[in-house]
Amino acid sequence: MDSLQKLKRFLSQLKENPVFFWFSLILLNILLFLPQTLFSPAQVSWIPLPPLDAPRGWYDTLLFFLRRENQDFFRLIAEYYLILVLLFVSLKLNWSAWIYRFITGSYIFLLTFQIYHNLMILLFGEPPILYNDLMLLKGAFYLIIDISLTKKLFEMMLVVLILGIVFSVIPFLFHGIRDGFRRFMHSRKFMIIGISIGFIIIINNLWFNFSDYRTTIHWISPKIVSTVEKSFKLRSFLHSITDSPADSTYYHYRNIRLEQRPDIYIFLVESYGRILLDHPQSREVYTHWMKSVEDTLSGERWNAYSTFSEAPIFGGRSWLTMGSFITGIHIKDEAVYSFLINRTRNYPHMVHFFNIQGYHTFALQPLNRVRPGFSMNSYEKFYQYQTLINFEDLDFDGPAFGFRNIPDQYSLNYANEKFLQKAGKPCFLFFLTVSSHSPWLDLPPYAENWRDIQAINRAQLQEKYQHTSEKLQETFKLNISTGTGINEYLEHMIYEIKMIRDFILNEINPNSIIVILGDHQPPIITEENPSFATPLHVISQDQEFLFSLQEYGFSTGLLLNPEQPSTMRHEGIYSLLVRLLSQHYTSEKSLPRYLQSGISISNIK
Repeated sequence: MDSLQKLKRFLSQLKENPVFFWFSLILLNILLFLPQTLFSPAQVSWIPLPPLDAPRGWYDTLLFFLRRENQDFFRLIAEYYLILVLLFVSLKLNWSAWIYRFITGSYIFLLTFQIYHNLMILLFGEPPILYNDLMLLKGAFYLIIDISLTKKLFEMMLVVLILGIVFSVIPFLFHGIRDGFRRFMHSRKFMIIGISIGFIIIINNLWFNFSDYRTTIHWISPKIVSTVEKSFKLRSFLHSITDSPADSTYYHYRNIRLEQRPDIYIFLVESYGRILLDHPQSREVYTHWMKSVEDTLSGERWNAYSTFSEAPIFGGRSWLTMGSFITGIHIKDEAVYSFLINRTRNYPHMVHFFNIQGYHTFALQPLNRVRPGFSMNSYEKFYQYQTLINFEDLDFDGPAFGFRNIPDQYSLNYANEKFLQKAGKPCFLFFLTVSSHSPWLDLPPYAENWRDIQAINRAQLQEKYQHTSEKLQETFKLNISTGTGINEYLEHMIYEIKMIRDFILNEINPNSIIVILGDHQPPIITEENPSFATPLHVISQDQEFLFSLQEYGFSTGLLLNPEQPSTMRHEGIYSLLVRLLSQHYTSEKSLPRYLQSGISISNIK
């Protein structure tokens, strides 16, 4: 009890300290901008310095103090100033205590929004839309619970603890500010300083745009308004869809009959982005590796054509890319995706096309597994794969690696042996890989025999295949510096490409067509204003089929030129694949159109 009383006395005395008043005043301002500094995709200088060699002299120096690209927290948050004015006026007029609670709640709301807004930009490369994210909230909650109950419990608890401490301290800091205001209530100098800051904010807003993120007087409310406006627009768009005319383009595909049916393998590689060529630390190693893979495949008569394709999203939410690719519709919003898969059962997407062509369609998705709050019903009914191979179907009780336990090398080869080889007819396989999922901290050893991954424990597996991993890494270890995550990311990408290469050489029939595509650029390690482009490779032994890709901007080989622009969009690949299959494997002279941007979501009946 004595210790508790001493603590209360100390905190009471602390609030009366003038130094604590100024400390609280500054800290709460910094705290509001801190998420933007911490989560900025660009490099941030924590202590910004004015330019010494400014080309326009004093003008550039003055501009530095008014607006700068560097996202440091040496800024004034305009809404925070308004909160302080409201607090000061409420004390002056002896308003009731609920005003104080409103002020504290408003600040906590602004801080929460700043964390949410800037974290979403870091992860997904664009400002969030609240309507989308509310739909994701339930799934995100259950995913966090799922992760927490496995191996991330400590990290999750630590994050919750830090946020809890921060939010619980905020009312105490406002108490200190309130007590300080009471001391300065009749200070003319204090009033003049406060009014002067208000005039500076007004002048700044006349000079710069409210929503300019570079200004040293920063507004949060335009971002809130934008998020709400986009949410209402998206909601209105979804309501308008039911009144729009049906687009029957893909329905015509049911009239196509392939006279030859090559096996089709689709590898949607997690986080496989053009950063591998854009980033100077990975470019040389990646190009060397891809050239070696190309040479190995061509030695066995497998040839490739490649280009860049624009993904609908960045950093995460792979199911939106998968939906765009399979349906031929640009889907970048969770609300649109949910609307589509829950409202129709016979949409003429890519899987439907191969079903009616007599293929056995497989989806290999080790990430999908039974967990609380997650249902596969809508997914299964919409996509209509004949065989779904999920986590539980892989019979894996070996050592766990990476984001979701099962190494892709095991998943692919197990699915091939247990399912694909028993199909008895042409196969269509869609495989969304998992091992290259961020945060790239736990690369599985690449086994000479994939069964070893299950047969022995983790330590034995790592020891047995240590030489394999070292051989895989020796080419690039000396070329990569640490600190950005690009090293670990590159290792995981090479793991995925090596797995696909070996599968092509050892398991795939010569009549097959293989498509390798990134689902999106990787989160966090990609620079500011990122491209949404990912590599797209088509591999086959059918030279005529491959040669026809040149018309659509593809170049020969697996290796892409970093200067090459994107010539494809993920939603356009469906129509291109059907067109090329019709061109080379039917006798039809009238070919379906290639739709680079797919079709708009419409009233499909």
